[in-house]
Amino acid sequence: MELFCLDKNLEVSSVHIDCCIKNETRINDEIVKYTVSFENMGEDCEIIPTAQIEREGKLNYYMIPCMIYNGNEFGNVIEPKKMRYEGKPWIFSSDRVGLPGCSISETADKAVAFFSQNNGNECSCSVFDEGEKTIHRIYFSHIEYPVRYSKRSVFSDPVINTVLLKKNEKVEYVCYKYEYSKTKDYYGFSKLFDYANLSYATIRKPRYKTQDVKEWNKDIQIKLKEDKDFGVLFNIGFLPDGEHKTGSDECEWKWRKGTKYEAGWCGQNLSIAELFLRYYKETNNEFFKDTAIKVLDTWFLRQHKNGLVSALYDREFCDSEHIDTCNEGWIVHETLTCCSILKELGINVEKYENGVKRICEFFVNNTSGGFPQILNGDGSIAVKEGAAGAMLVYAFTTAYEYFGDERYLARCKQAFEHYWNSYLKFAVSPGGALDTYCVDKESCHPFVSATIKLYKLTKDPDYLSKAEDLAHYLMSWAFYHDIEFDKDSDCATIDLKTTGATSVSASHHHLDAYGAVYVVDMLELFALTGNKAYENHAKILWNFVTEYISDGTLTMHGMKRWKGMQNEGVFNCNWGMANSKNKGELNDWMVAWIKAYQQKTIYYMLENNICFD
Repeated sequence: MELFCLDKNLEVSSVHIDCCIKNETRINDEIVKYTVSFENMGEDCEIIPTAQIEREGKLNYYMIPCMIYNGNEFGNVIEPKKMRYEGKPWIFSSDRVGLPGCSISETADKAVAFFSQNNGNECSCSVFDEGEKTIHRIYFSHIEYPVRYSKRSVFSDPVINTVLLKKNEKVEYVCYKYEYSKTKDYYGFSKLFDYANLSYATIRKPRYKTQDVKEWNKDIQIKLKEDKDFGVLFNIGFLPDGEHKTGSDECEWKWRKGTKYEAGWCGQNLSIAELFLRYYKETNNEFFKDTAIKVLDTWFLRQHKNGLVSALYDREFCDSEHIDTCNEGWIVHETLTCCSILKELGINVEKYENGVKRICEFFVNNTSGGFPQILNGDGSIAVKEGAAGAMLVYAFTTAYEYFGDERYLARCKQAFEHYWNSYLKFAVSPGGALDTYCVDKESCHPFVSATIKLYKLTKDPDYLSKAEDLAHYLMSWAFYHDIEFDKDSDCATIDLKTTGATSVSASHHHLDAYGAVYVVDMLELFALTGNKAYENHAKILWNFVTEYISDGTLTMHGMKRWKGMQNEGVFNCNWGMANSKNKGELNDWMVAWIKAYQQKTIYYMLENNICFD
């Protein structure tokens, strides 16, 4: 390890600073902990204390968690890509990186990582090649360089903060080096994230009781119901006056005005229909059963002759409408889940079964390899590349279990192998977040669910091994530290802790509660493997996704949030959407998917006697 100081121009400082490694402790077979010291032997100065390690060998993979995945080569968004911007190494601040100061690189035989302590100190990181070497660097200061990624596809002026070190003053920092002689390509970082979950992250009790969250979520979902002259749908969520803007005391919560009915993804109409059937079983209230059936009926009014069902309801039903395979997967999976419950209730489900079969037959007979990202209503391909079809891979395991048709299992296996060989085996999963087109985490979750299911169906240990790899890729998108926010910010006002939050994607640098949907996968893997890192990951995810729910007393931006209300975006760094203002802000988008994912996870935990309260 090399220690030195930089000046505000990121050049080696001429100030006399005594740098040394004070302590070196082996944590486990892979990780060594270092305490490093910087003592000013001259006059007061502003510096950037820096630590770096070097490694030899040709890289086949590198990562800065939540930021860069082997260069972010996939997609068409202007975002941070590769190791450098205009020849200068990217430097990312710790409020963007889930594991502070972390950079990862892999050669054919070894994975190496360098990261900092979870102690609230600001730090930043970079990884870059220099001749035949790869440099991992931690800067013990907040730096965003050579430009700041400030909005989607927008770069702004850099940020370079220094540390004021007075004469004879000394500062100390802690960093860690990870080395692992890996046994498989691209996933040599897995043991690093096991450590992050087992020993690094703070595991807290949830802020609210699970039963309270369950009841609040149900109340919110009832409010999403819209009766239309053609049927019943659930609105995608609530906004100030129904518009994407920051609220005020002059605004009211209203249903979103446009693009407001979606089968899966953000709108989760069919998941909520499933939940309404569960509520009926608990309460015997006919309202829930009748609503669920009407929602199913309403969506299948939009089935094309070729079998495809519309993803969005408030667009024209026509041959040119766009139908993404993420939503199509949700339609298959959730309709069959509803069918299973309806059959328990003695209700004939033949029309829904036939509707699902028509979707499955379209993909069995008209596609091969992976599923197209987006189709037109007439079945032609609008966008081919990407992994939005991950949800359809999982849905085909559901269809196979339900119908017993071996062709469905074969199609699932074929599609998964395509995605594995195209993206996943390289520790990159792209194109699942439908509001962008880049490397992300959302595309990966259904692959984890699918490989767990394929392992259970086939007993092939290769599927379990791949499920574990993909689960660790998901782990790399989580936060394992708590960002310090300005005391007047939204996040500080509610004492929000960011451990367990998930970063959205390579192009959208904010946090969300998406981890709610794969808590189940982590618990499944814990049950299958006994690796407690999965259980701990489930715990930190669940703590965050239920942390900033309103209990009915929370007022933000002049608007009282109803019980169960929870916004989508947590702005953790100097990046924002068009209507967000500052780091530490919560947006006012009360979207349906969060409640649906939480609720489905709650039912899984209740059915398996799991409680984190």
